[in-house]
Amino acid sequence: MKIEFDMDDNSIIHDVFDGIFVALLKRQLRNSKEFLVAAYNEDDKRMNEANIEACRVLLDYYTGEADEST
Repeated sequence: MKIEFDMDDNSIIHDVFDGIFVALLKRQLRNSKEFLVAAYNEDDKRMNEANIEACRVLLDYYTGEADEST
């Protein structure tokens, strides 16, 4: 799939990309929380805990929503 944007205003493109990035972060946060509950291996639990913390930091930076409830 190829998506092209041909706009004169770069701020619109940046807003779209920021929105996509935030949506992906929220999805990753939700998935990591679900996988943390289902994880049996200690390495998997640590990885998911690190993913959750990283997503929270990035969401706080981009949106001010440090602790996403989903």
